[in-house]
Amino acid sequence: MRISNYDKKNIIKKIDYGSEAIIYLYKDNGEEVALKIYYDNNKEANNNKELKIQILQNESVLNNDMKILSRVYSNGKFIGFTSKYEPYMPLSFLDSREQKIYLLKLIKNRYEELNTHRLYIGDFNIDNFSLENGRIKLFDIDNFRIDDLDFNIVDTAMMEYRERCKFIYNIDYYCFNWFALSLLSGIETDAIIRDIGRDDFPRFLKTPEIKDFIKKLDDFDDNFVIEKTKDGKPKTLLNLLK
Repeated sequence: MRISNYDKKNIIKKIDYGSEAIIYLYKDNGEEVALKIYYDNNKEANNNKELKIQILQNESVLNNDMKILSRVYSNGKFIGFTSKYEPYMPLSFLDSREQKIYLLKLIKNRYEELNTHRLYIGDFNIDNFSLENGRIKLFDIDNFRIDDLDFNIVDTAMMEYRERCKFIYNIDYYCFNWFALSLLSGIETDAIIRDIGRDDFPRFLKTPEIKDFIKKLDDFDDNFVIEKTKDGKPKTLLNLLK
């Protein structure tokens, strides 16, 4: 992977910022790229990121996702990375139930594919997905768990899973189902987890089968036996929709 030396004069404009980094439009070798610079307040996390970026560059299963171009250093210190600048349409425009279910099926297929490569998404955030030619495209991939390099962003569902489970391999199954319930109901995931018996779900999510599924998900731990569909796939919320 190419290594770039940071030059503040090459910043064009700020694109976005979050809890761990700022993203800029940046000029690198004559090309406009996205530059993600991590905040300098967690040395261990940034070392973790540096190792992840090296691995992600060579991970073929992510070839069609966010394209990482170079690791970026300032005075010999790792500060972030550049990626191909790709403005994309947020998936929040999908407003019908049918569109959301279609999207969820694609995301489910994607996380199952990644899991076979020991890659775990964990944080199922609608802003981290894009739709391109009928395929889910992933962003924010530096926050994934890669082999034994842990997640960097932890949401409510992830925290619940980590408190209950020692083994990591079912985390995407667990978090995806809460995410699906949130997307289809329009209720924040953490609000659902705090009150699984709430009565403001849409009618199509109030079937006895779905209520039972949510209750079982709330009891999830390492001994949980995930039911299978007829084709041997793990049964998710999507299999229970009428």
